[in-house]
Amino acid sequence: MDILNTVIALLGLLATVIIGTAKITWTIAQVIFRNTHHAKHYSKK
Repeated sequence: MDILNTVIALLGLLATVIIGTAKITWTIAQVIFRNTHHAKHYSKK
């Protein structure tokens, strides 16, 4: 049972890390997209 609990804990930790990384990546991508969009918008003027 100890091994099973350890595996479950590791999977939970792994899921948390993946979700956290995905959120950070998404946030950075949105910021880059926003800056790129504004840059293109200003360059058209």
